[in-house]
Amino acid sequence: MPSTNFKLLATGAVAGICNGFFGAGGGTLVVLALERFSDLDMQNHTQAKQAAHATALTIILPFAVVTLVLYAWRGMLNGDVFRQSLPVIVGSIPGGFLGGKLLPKLSGVWLHRIFALLMAAAALHLLFGS
Repeated sequence: MPSTNFKLLATGAVAGICNGFFGAGGGTLVVLALERFSDLDMQNHTQAKQAAHATALTIILPFAVVTLVLYAWRGMLNGDVFRQSLPVIVGSIPGGFLGGKLLPKLSGVWLHRIFALLMAAAALHLLFGS
């Protein structure tokens, strides 16, 4: 049976590939892997889920930086990208603050339900959207 470190290393590799291909998705895999394979204190299930999400955010930053550098190196970033990104970045600051404040108030069950609904909506959009 592979060790926990190997499982997490493999998850990181797959998450990095997803982030490189799609620009997103790696964090989802990281959260699931941390919840399943890490030694987070599972006595407090909700607190362990929150720790997994916080840890995933820490892990996502290097993904984003590496992918952004590669996209820039290939000339894929231009003024239009930055003009379109700015409103999202500005909105994400209070949104991230609010989400971080609300996270401790949600049980692990509700966190999973909300996350599942968002993933299902994204999947439906990818399958049937324009």
